[in-house]
Order: sequence, then C-alpha cells, then structure tokens
Amino acid sequence: MVTEELENKIKRFTAKARLIGLEVRIETDRDGRVILQAVKGKLTRFKVPDFIDEIGVNAFYCSWDLKSVQLPDRIDVINQMAFYRCTSLEEINMPASLRLIGKSAFLKCEKLRRIACPESLERIENHAFQYCNELTEIVLPQRMEFIGEAAFSDCVKLERLVLPEGIDIISNGLFRRDGALSSVRIPGSVAKIDRGAFEVCEGLLEADIPAGVKEIGDSAFYRCRSLERLTLREGLERIGKWAFGGCPLLKGTRIPGSVSELGTGAFDE
Repeated sequence: MVTEELENKIKRFTAKARLIGLEVRIETDRDGRVILQAVKGKLTRFKVPDFIDEIGVNAFYCSWDLKSVQLPDRIDVINQMAFYRCTSLEEINMPASLRLIGKSAFLKCEKLRRIACPESLERIENHAFQYCNELTEIVLPQRMEFIGEAAFSDCVKLERLVLPEGIDIISNGLFRRDGALSSVRIPGSVAKIDRGAFEVCEGLLEADIPAGVKEIGDSAFYRCRSLERLTLREGLERIGKWAFGGCPLLKGTRIPGSVSELGTGAFDE
C-alpha cells in the first residue's frame, strides 16, 4: 500500500528531476513496492532516492554518459538490462539487501572495474556482466544459489574469482573468452561443468576438478592453450566432445575408471 507520505516523496523527487532536465518514471506494484522504471536524459552521476525498492527493466538503458550510480540499501532487485550498455559507468554499489541481478543487467558496461556483491545476493542471471571489458575482480557471497549462462563471459581482464560453495553447476559459457583468468576454484558442491564454461580461457594454468563433478560438457575447456595441470577424480562419468581439445600443453592426464563416456576429440591438441 502506498502511503500519502510516500506519494509526496515521489512527487517531490520527480519535480526536482524535471528541473535538472531528466525524465524519471516511478511506479508502484500491487504490493506497494516502488520501482524506478526509467531515467532518461544526459546525466553523469545519479543517486537513486532511498524510497526505491527495485530498479526496473531497461531503467538506465544505453545511458552512455553515466559514470556513477549510488543505490540505497533497501533495493533488492536489479532487473534485466537495467544498466545495459552504460558504456561509461565506472562506479556502482551493490545494495546490502540485493537478492537478484537480472539478465544482461550490466552487459557492455565497459568501464566497470570491480564488483563487490553483498551476502544477501542469491542469483545472477544470464549474461549479467558479459562484455565488461575492464572488470578485473568480482567478489561473490558464499550463500549464492545460481549463476546464469555467460554471466561473466568476455570479461577479458578478469584475473580470478572465487565461486560460492552451494552452486551445483558452472553454467554454459560462464567464463568463455576470459583470457586473463589464470585460476578459479571449483566448489565441491558442483556436479556439472556445462559446455563452453571455460572455453578459450587462454591464461588458465590449472584445473582441479572436485570429486562431486559427474559431467564435463562439450568444449568446457576448449582452447585453454596455457592449461598445464589437470586433476580428474573418481566419480566423473562423462567427458564431452572437445572438452579439453586444443590444450597443447596438457599431457598425461589420468582418466578415472568411473568415466563411461568419452567424447570425440576430448583431449585432441
């Protein structure tokens, strides 16, 4: 339910935005949640008001001049494509209550360098940070449940990342073409490394696959040209086609007896 006090806050904020040449659209849903649906205009910095609960779909879509955003701690959802192609965005805080980062939310935010996610975060959806070319570090909470396909793909300067305990799959193309990635710790909770998960991670030096992994998908580590050390453990059942193809430095890997399916070209150079 929207109170009179909240209505007045929204009116005052909208009036202020008009004075500085911005078009702002704010809506409330049936549960009384306040959603920032759109901010349009030439802006370099923006402080989201403290009564906002959620950043809406496409809210800052292609705000090319936007460099800095400050979000209030009460925000728990950043919806899909909220900051899509904000190519100048350098700084944004992740709110303390954040639960969900939506599909392609920060795709092609080419100036972002570091993201620190709060302990409250549960899900990062597909392509959320894809093509964040300057991103070198991402801090993830240990309670996370899901990281979607290609969420960190094409982050060419990403050097290392600690995946949360509790996720059960390393999704399709999660780190594809992350050329600077030299190491990543795979949690013991993971049961599947999906296709192309580390494809063309040309700086990756080693891969230690924990005992809980049952399947390594097609092209999972394809063309990891620097990969020298690989540890596979009993319990692994399937190694997909070209899973470790194009890894010329990888020699003498022991394949566990539990493997019942070995795909074409799985270890071909």
